[in-house]
Amino acid sequence: MKPPPPHGGPHIPGAVGPGEALLAATVAVGVGVCGALWATGQVAGLLSSGRWPSVGAADMARVLVELPGNVGDPAQGLAARRPG
Repeated sequence: MKPPPPHGGPHIPGAVGPGEALLAATVAVGVGVCGALWATGQVAGLLSSGRWPSVGAADMARVLVELPGNVGDPAQGLAARRPG
């Protein structure tokens, strides 16, 4: 009988390593946070103006980056991109 490989177990083709699992979890959390932030902003825009804001996925990346600097007044993060 052969001893197990030094890394603790047999290699299983197609198995996900810890680095890949961490990357997948990080991407999933990021997508979830962006989705929740987008949905919150959409509902807030509808309630405050009576219409759905037109914010796309590309805008959400920028909003997510700028949000920490505008936590007290999140609308300021979008003020430069607001029409009119």
